[in-house]
Amino acid sequence: MEWRYVDLKLEDPYTCMAVHEAVMKARGENLVPNTLIHEMYNCKCIFIGYNQIPLEDLRLDVCKALNIKIVRRITGGGAGYMDPKQLNYALVADERTPKVPMDVNLCYEIICRSVVTGLQYLGLNARYVPFSDVTVNDAKISGNCQTRCNGVVLQHGSILVNFDVNTMSKIIKDREEKLRARGVVSPEKKVTWICKELGREIDMESLKSSIKRGFENVFNIKLLQANLTDIELEYVKDLRKKYVSDEWVFGRPFVVPGANAYAIHKTSNGLIRVLARIKGNLIKDILVDGDFILRPDHAIYELIDNLQNVNIRGDDIEKLVEDFFTKKNVEVVGVKPKDFTTAIIKAIKYFKSLSPTCLALSK
Repeated sequence: MEWRYVDLKLEDPYTCMAVHEAVMKARGENLVPNTLIHEMYNCKCIFIGYNQIPLEDLRLDVCKALNIKIVRRITGGGAGYMDPKQLNYALVADERTPKVPMDVNLCYEIICRSVVTGLQYLGLNARYVPFSDVTVNDAKISGNCQTRCNGVVLQHGSILVNFDVNTMSKIIKDREEKLRARGVVSPEKKVTWICKELGREIDMESLKSSIKRGFENVFNIKLLQANLTDIELEYVKDLRKKYVSDEWVFGRPFVVPGANAYAIHKTSNGLIRVLARIKGNLIKDILVDGDFILRPDHAIYELIDNLQNVNIRGDDIEKLVEDFFTKKNVEVVGVKPKDFTTAIIKAIKYFKSLSPTCLALSK
């Protein structure tokens, strides 16, 4: 079976994200074959997940001072720093393709196993760590995110080659706290990169070749190099306008006028943040964000809508959240459905802990 291989080489990150979505759209229209993309970014940039809010997750003043571009993905997950020294990939495939499981966790595993195999060709002790990491000697070397639309899977990820861990630590808020929640004392020990593990520099073309071989081996395919089609380039031209817009990058502010309830719930694989305004016993306004992954990605907005005017007493919230994930067939990766309930209840407990005067003002 033959798939397409596209090498974008050194390109700006906004264009690359537009390419991923454009290829996904074209694949859904059956205009192009399954495609593996390689790319490097021509600037320092920080990627944020679909459900994140830059003001809450990034130190924007540091990003500005260091001229680091902020790029929002269409996939969920957390923030990740990139620069021109790293390699990145994207796989776009019809979800009916053999070896592309419908189950999201199994799909992560087989695609990540392609990266693992490619790194093993270099002599690295790589392995897959659920749900979306590739490690070498127990330190993360590749982070991966996934989404689906119109019967097509997109998974994109990073492969750290010669990484600047200090800059990453400066621009991502609370990164040390998140790592400690996973039992990691030192951030530097959680992340590694190819040059560090090999003890030498590596030719980028050799790395690309190894990763290609990894995908060919795992999926039993032959990758043939080709360019983007004219229709894809048209899609990219249009989609890039979205990716560079402040509306897309910064999204909704994490602001609820008159908010009186707040909570952060951290798990070993993710974080959920809740901000709400409670009046009497009803949730009148609420926002939920974090580095979790939902499928479909926009499901978080429906959950937020469902929480409006819900009574904070009794089991209403627990039942609503449980029904939302089961009856709507919403898949969640990284955290669990009950973690959303826990985060909301924590915010309610914060509200109830307020002074009698504050509580009286909320009635």
